[in-house]
Amino acid sequence: MDNNQSVPSTITPPKPKRPKLVWVITIFYFLSAGYILLAVILIYGGFITLSDVQQAYIESETNFD
Repeated sequence: MDNNQSVPSTITPPKPKRPKLVWVITIFYFLSAGYILLAVILIYGGFITLSDVQQAYIESETNFD
């Protein structure tokens, strides 16, 4: 018996596909992040007027909140 049989190097295993729920969750998080970023830009850019209470709340937030 010949135990020195070589396997062709052109055979590659198929790439695993991600489940559709992973893509749904990913898209949801990117859309949410975009919406939050847009809201922050509009608030700090002065395009959205805030009441005094809302302004005080926004100013009390830190980077970790």
